[in-house]
Amino acid sequence: MERSIISLILSIIFFFVGCSKNIEDKIIGRWKALKGSSTYEFQEKGNVIMTETGGDVFIGRYKFVDDERIELSFERAKRTIILKISFDGDYLVLLDEADKSSTRHLNVSEMKYNAIYDFNDGLAMVELKNKFGFIDEKGKEVIKIVYDYAEDFYEGVTVVEKDGEYFVIDTKGEIVEEQPLTQKEFVTNQNLTAEIAMQYLYGSYDSQNKSSKWNTTKNNLNDYITQWANGNLVYSRIFLQKSIFENDVEKYILITNTNYDDNICHACGNIFGSFIFEKEKEGWYLISKNYYFTELGAWGEPPQCEFISIGVGKIGLNFMTGYSGQGYYIETSLIYPLYQNNFIEGITITTHEDNEGLGENLYSYNANFSFVKGDNPDYYDLVVKVTGTRYDYDSDRIISANETQKYNFVNGKYLNKKDIVF
Repeated sequence: MERSIISLILSIIFFFVGCSKNIEDKIIGRWKALKGSSTYEFQEKGNVIMTETGGDVFIGRYKFVDDERIELSFERAKRTIILKISFDGDYLVLLDEADKSSTRHLNVSEMKYNAIYDFNDGLAMVELKNKFGFIDEKGKEVIKIVYDYAEDFYEGVTVVEKDGEYFVIDTKGEIVEEQPLTQKEFVTNQNLTAEIAMQYLYGSYDSQNKSSKWNTTKNNLNDYITQWANGNLVYSRIFLQKSIFENDVEKYILITNTNYDDNICHACGNIFGSFIFEKEKEGWYLISKNYYFTELGAWGEPPQCEFISIGVGKIGLNFMTGYSGQGYYIETSLIYPLYQNNFIEGITITTHEDNEGLGENLYSYNANFSFVKGDNPDYYDLVVKVTGTRYDYDSDRIISANETQKYNFVNGKYLNKKDIVF
């Protein structure tokens, strides 16, 4: 009897230890929010990297409180998060016990997709081997990944392209418009200027104030922007513009930034749009429009940005952001390659970080990046060289940060073992 009781106790102990070990093994990797673009990267030895939707990066530690809860601590942000965890197949549900907000995260290494985009109308566009489809908020594939091009849903419909023909489909994947749509739109037979483009895109342009005033409900935008706008009245401005030649065809690229005039809160950024025009014999056509591809900035001001060369005749955007607080200072570069006529968030690089405001256990490092020819004939590889010192959580001391990382371009992303260099 006594031996049976001991055996039972040992079995229970081994069961829970095995379950805990299985959870610890399964959580290792990068998890992306199915709503928004925030990520958690759980590494071995208890390290975690949190990247928020706006691009802020926090490096911290995590530990299991028990089989159902995990504690995340971020020293720089002076922030501790307790998450209740549960698994649903390949999906990890994270429940913040402080504000009761629930965000379902998907393990990037297991999700089989090359890219997953933001949710609109309950569906998120996914990309696999240059084909597009849609999943629901539980990760279920509801519209097959068979399209050569697709846009985000808006008011229950979206535009998709297959074999050169464009259609309008609903959230069930059924065709709403029987006739194929023509993607490109004729704009003007005159010389295309930024002012003409703004008038066409937003319905107005005030040359004196250098802005277009418009109402978001009158434009084909996703629900998030409509909710973001204060009273739906916003102002769009010319942010960047560039003319390029691709396969001997002249193209004009316009980047706009949108906010509202009383946008003065610390967290208030700018919404950025991208529009691509192509010159043909008859005149200029709009071949790609995206009123929202990212939101960045603070106090209503946009961050610094520049066009960069990322391949043979290929360009991208480099948004340069900075953060200062709690004794830390950090700078990042957010690289958005132009891929299939859309600017896609390719990688976030921490170009500088220091804790000199703390006064003790000081560290500081810099990262320089460049694009070099690799195996991809069109897009260059990305090389990041880091020099300086950083804090090592495992040894609790300052160590060398010197290292070189190389990233390959894959379907709009720069991929390596890590998406964040530190």
